[in-house]
Parts: sequence; C-alpha cells; structure tokens
Amino acid sequence: KNLKGDIVANQSKKLKLSSEKQELSDYTISSTGLLGVRVIDPKGRVGVAYSEALSTDSLSLMINQAQQAALISEPSEYQNLDDKDYNPSSIDATSSETYITESEEEFSLDKKIDMALSLEKDLLKLDKKIVNAPYNGLSEMEGEHFYANSLGRFCSQKGRAISIYSSALMQDDKKQSMYYQSRVGRKFSDLNIEQCLNAIYKKANDLLEGETVKTGRYDIIFDTDTLSSMVSAFSSMLSGKSAVLKMNPFADKIGEIIASEAFSLKDIPRFNANGFKGFNDDFFDDEGFERQSIDLIENGTLKSFYNNSATAKQLNMTNNYSASRSAKGHLSVGGTNKVISCGRESESDIKSGEYLYIFHLQGLHSGTNVISGDFSFGASGYLMRDGKMIQTVKGITLSGNFYSALKELRLSDELKSSHMQTFFAPTIRFKQLSIGGH
Repeated sequence: KNLKGDIVANQSKKLKLSSEKQELSDYTISSTGLLGVRVIDPKGRVGVAYSEALSTDSLSLMINQAQQAALISEPSEYQNLDDKDYNPSSIDATSSETYITESEEEFSLDKKIDMALSLEKDLLKLDKKIVNAPYNGLSEMEGEHFYANSLGRFCSQKGRAISIYSSALMQDDKKQSMYYQSRVGRKFSDLNIEQCLNAIYKKANDLLEGETVKTGRYDIIFDTDTLSSMVSAFSSMLSGKSAVLKMNPFADKIGEIIASEAFSLKDIPRFNANGFKGFNDDFFDDEGFERQSIDLIENGTLKSFYNNSATAKQLNMTNNYSASRSAKGHLSVGGTNKVISCGRESESDIKSGEYLYIFHLQGLHSGTNVISGDFSFGASGYLMRDGKMIQTVKGITLSGNFYSALKELRLSDELKSSHMQTFFAPTIRFKQLSIGGH
C-alpha cells in the first residue's frame, strides 16, 4: 500500500562465433530476457528483485520478494520517485541510429561463419612469421531496453552491435610478440576488417624488434584506445556514487582546479561531430529522465560528477540524469560517450622533440590506486622524435600519478576516436612520466 516503484527490463538476441585452427571453437545463439523491479515504501525503504520469466506467478513472486526486501532495509530520504520530476509521457528511441537493420539475405548465418573463419586465415597470409592467431571471433547482438515507473513514465530503446576481433602471435628465431585488436559497428560494413587485420599485423611485427629504453623521465602520448583505458581506470573521480561511498578522492573538490586549463571533459549522450558518431549513444537514464550533455571538467575545473536523483540529494548537487541500474542491482550511476575537447596546438607542435608513444598497457587495473592516483604497469609503444619512430619499445614500466599528470598537459587541435567509438580525444602529451627500462 502506498508503494512507489519502477522497472528496468532488457531483452536481447546474441550470436557468438569463435574460430581456432580454421574451425569454429564456439557457436552460440542465445535469447535472453530480464526484468527487475525496485519498490519504495512511504518510509523510504527500498527493495529490489528480478525475474527471467514473465508468467503471472513469476512476476507476482518477484514483486513480493522486492516488498519483503524493502521491509528489512534501512529507511532512506534520498531514493524516491518524486511526482514533480515526471510527466506521464514516454521516450521512444527505437527509430534512432542506434538501431540499423540489414538484409538477412545479404548477411546470412553462413556468411557470418565464413567471416569469422576468414579472420584467422587472412591474418596468417600476411606473414610467415605469424605462427598463430589464437583469438578470433565475431559477435552480433540486438537488444531492447525498457524503463517504466508507477508515475506513468515509459521509455524504450533498441540497439544493435556487431564486433570482430583477432590476434597475431609472431615468432622470429627466439623473439616473440603478440597483439590483439577489435572493431565494432552497427552494421557489417562499419567493421573495416582488412584495416583491423593490417593494424594487428603491423603492431605485432613491430613488437618483435622491441627493446627497452633507458630508465628516466619521458613525455608520453597515449594512443586513443590506451588513453580511454587510463581515464576509465580512474573513473571513480567522476562518480557521485563513489563520492557518497567515500571512495572518490575529489569528493570535496567541485569548483576547484584539478587539471590543466587546456583540459575539458564532457559526457555527450548523442555525439555526432567532426565526422564521428558515438557508439554509446543513449536517450534516457535508468530513472526515466532524458539524458543531457554534462560538463564534467571545464578548463581544468571540476564541474560535476555523474549523479542520479539520490546521489544529487546526498551531495547537494543537481541531478544530471546519469542513473544506471541493472535488472539485478541497486541504483548507481553511469555515463555515455566521453569527449575531451580539442586544444589549440597543432599535431606537429604536440609531436615535436622526443617522447614515447604508448599503444599497449599490461596490468592496468591491478597497477592503479584510484584513491591516491598512483599507477605502475607494463607498457609497449614507440620511441618517437618529431613524429617519426626511432625504435619500438617493450618491456618497460610506466609509473606516475594520474591526478598530478592531468595538471601538465598539452592538447592538439585534432579530435580522434577510440576503436569502440565511445571515447573521443585529441592527441594529448603528458609531461615527464617515469619509465623503468635498462
């Protein structure tokens, strides 16, 4: 009685193909559905439960479990569905560019299997030194996400994703190297498989000749994928949920300068600029609010965290509609496409002099301390001078403090995209990080 509540639901169809030694090692077709309910009683007690079945009995059991869970939870003044926050309207994003259909005849199952098998075959053709392509695969997913609440809000969105990945293990005498890469798209023509395989081969071949460099301090430029991984490893600095849990080292630094004045970071849920389209496009959060662009860091100043309605109240901040909740879980926060704004320096200026260009990290998450900002992990890349490669570098240890490094940056005026098309940034040069070599 007098309960409020909402549901999140997902249904998806997935195809997964993996190949090894010119045979399918995994061939899985699956269809899943999951529905989760959150109930909030008048005392602010919250209970969640989920169901994979949609029969009347299963749904009744799920709701009863959520009600029972609420009875034993602690009252909260923060999690609530406020009538003034909603209109009994809907968001239907099924016709957006996040969902693109293709001809079933043009891309039959047999053709998809041939594509998965050809990844390994075509890679092995590139060089006799490629002794194995141990990881190869194709996956395809079509899904739909729903949100609804007891105040009349209803939202739905369809999505489609296709990805391929491959790897090359190379050997020349006693030297070995390996490199892995993937591509993602809305349709098969987005994948550019030839470009992916050539990139894998080039990096693996270069790493065969890789050597360490002298121990010391070097300016560092990360490729866009590696930079994305670095930002992700320290993402708790942008989380309102982490701030509430006392796990965000910047919890009390809103409005303060935390990075170079040249550095601005936004979250843009529908990104389409500079010839790029965001793959993490999203239209509503998991409280039913339409997502908006968020200025997280502006000209070096920390402007906001990712917040949902509860964290915003707890931190006395504005809800910026970043609620995230799985069908099985409690309310949290999450973002969409991260975009670092371009700087004013040209590419040639950013790449002048000597620096290390890093394209592979090892032990990233185990080597980071998100509270202190310290990091130390293995790295591979190129020693560069004035934009030209001097030597391939591997077997080095890269260390420093990420939060301190953010204060000494140079940014180019040209935007680039990660291969997953979820992170966009110019070329960024970090000043004098520590390298352990010989």
